[in-house]
Amino acid sequence: MLLSCSSCVTQNKTSIERTSTTQEEIHCDTILPYAEGSFIKLNNDIDLGGKVAQLLSNITLIPGKGVFKNGSLVGNDTKIKGVGILFENVKIHGSWIAKEVSTRMFENLEYENSLADVLALSNSGIYNNVYIGPGEYSVSAKSFLGGLYPKSNSHIIIDGTLRLIPNDYQGCYVIFVDGCQNVIIEGKGCIYGDKYTHKGDNGQWGHGINIYNSKNFSIRNLSVKDCWGDCIYVGENSESILIDNCCLDNGRRQGVSVTSANHVQISNTIITNIAGSDPQYGIDIEPNEGDTVDNVIINNVQCLNCVGGITSWKSKNARIGKIKISNCIIKGTTAKRAVVLELAEEIEMKDCVVYSGENDAINATRVDKLTLKDNKIISTNESPLNIIKCGRSVTRNNTINKKNTLKK
Repeated sequence: MLLSCSSCVTQNKTSIERTSTTQEEIHCDTILPYAEGSFIKLNNDIDLGGKVAQLLSNITLIPGKGVFKNGSLVGNDTKIKGVGILFENVKIHGSWIAKEVSTRMFENLEYENSLADVLALSNSGIYNNVYIGPGEYSVSAKSFLGGLYPKSNSHIIIDGTLRLIPNDYQGCYVIFVDGCQNVIIEGKGCIYGDKYTHKGDNGQWGHGINIYNSKNFSIRNLSVKDCWGDCIYVGENSESILIDNCCLDNGRRQGVSVTSANHVQISNTIITNIAGSDPQYGIDIEPNEGDTVDNVIINNVQCLNCVGGITSWKSKNARIGKIKISNCIIKGTTAKRAVVLELAEEIEMKDCVVYSGENDAINATRVDKLTLKDNKIISTNESPLNIIKCGRSVTRNNTINKKNTLKK
């Protein structure tokens, strides 16, 4: 079925939700001739002819043998029943109600930023299950903005490969989680930055996943690699953030940076080959000026062949509360200090293994309450464990291994 634009209302202006969290206005060329509240089964193709078409309110779309194709489609609380193919070369705008959203709804997703159209079908007012199937998807982003914006109340499974299109920006984000609540992103997939293909020399903020002002957000089982900045960045007053069972590799600045957050857990994760732009640590707890980081748990994390392992530091008028580090392995670092614990109110590090070669293994400075217990240090340094200007300190059962001889 070829949609005739002359049979539709022209130049209708409507406010639609962008792929980000802001609003924009779009001029609709046509309003499709379906009654409000009707059920539409697509048994024939509807060619939009490059136009922007709007659906009237509360229409339900049912997959059939046809698709919408070649244009832009503005939903208006449009419901989708089922996960069959509905779209081909169609940009998605407006409001949609689809509890199940999938790349299987699209005939072709080889165009740039196609996943933005998939995510545009989700709705923060309901709980969405979003599935990104196997395949490679290109992602483009503007300076200090994201390519993809998840919405609140979403469970997103990524089984494909997301690859950032190279740019010369100082910073941008493959996925930007901005002001969201109750989001899970997990899967067998991988997110690639442009560390090796970046077109510029400046900046250090090209992150794989950037989390701002979000709450109850989890990243599980994913790989994030080759980012111009950090693999994962957590900031802007975020709360209850979980990073679990992930593989973070080849970030240029950090594996994970936490700069403004409360209740962050990083667990069961392998961080490797972090190098290129200082500080170059696997995990960096570093609130910016006036910010706070508190209640951080780092458990069963391996930092391997990174310039540095784990570090904490704060800027002027910032605050670091409690940090607990346990069951971690730090190995293959080249920094002067493999683990740096500084300027915090309370840090506990236990049951960890730190290999530091000729360099310092653990350096703790100006920590109000410090506990180091049951850690193993493998180092040829004469003094690999250093505690400087700390308040109340407890050091117990820490073992130093030099030349394969264990000494307590």
